[in-house]
Amino acid sequence: VIEKLRKGEVYTFEFTVPEGSNIWDIARMLEAQHIMKERDFLAAASNPELVKDIDPEAESLEGYLFPSTYRISRKTTPSELCRMMVENFKRQWRSIGEGQSPHAAVTLASLVEEETGVSTERPLVAGVFANRLKKGIQLACDPTVVYASRLMGKFKGTIYKADLTRDHPYNTYVRHGLPPGPISNPGKAAMEAAITPRTKALLPVDLAGLPVDRDRLQGTVRQGVQLLRRPDAHLRLAGAR
Repeated sequence: VIEKLRKGEVYTFEFTVPEGSNIWDIARMLEAQHIMKERDFLAAASNPELVKDIDPEAESLEGYLFPSTYRISRKTTPSELCRMMVENFKRQWRSIGEGQSPHAAVTLASLVEEETGVSTERPLVAGVFANRLKKGIQLACDPTVVYASRLMGKFKGTIYKADLTRDHPYNTYVRHGLPPGPISNPGKAAMEAAITPRTKALLPVDLAGLPVDRDRLQGTVRQGVQLLRRPDAHLRLAGAR
């Protein structure tokens, strides 16, 4: 195959996976672009064997299919594409998380990636999550509810009130702590934010000269970040990460 590529006998093209795509998103894009069948990719991505060396807890390749642009051909199989993406993840992880287990960090990064696409907000969102985990507060992350509904085959494009209270390991409105695994495939910036969340920058906060304690940050993640970004909020960033 390499020799044929060198001679230009195999036509290749680019396939781009955006940050925050989950396995269903990627599968749909592949079929929409007539590259491979959605069900075939999902079958390959559901096998965690490629990441068992770095994450024995992995139930699939979710979280480890690194978002990037890949050069493939019509002959590229689902398993080969998954291997390319996982190998790319491992290269990226060595540069930012050397010596660490990726499971918790990538899971947290996937939540951060789903909550915000704004680069400057990622460390703040990661900090809100980290503080909640430390205090034992439910993460209440909407995208985990969507993911739980997808796993149950109940997601119809909208989340309803009943979904928020439905017990499922991935529903962070019901369960405490991180979900069992990633809910999407985060990019490098989200992973960096998860490894070094800006926790100290979040507390304490002075709003209009009045101290705002931790309870002010126990609403939704978006509310917490919006509070921190208000023009009249004076963040004491000394010593912040």
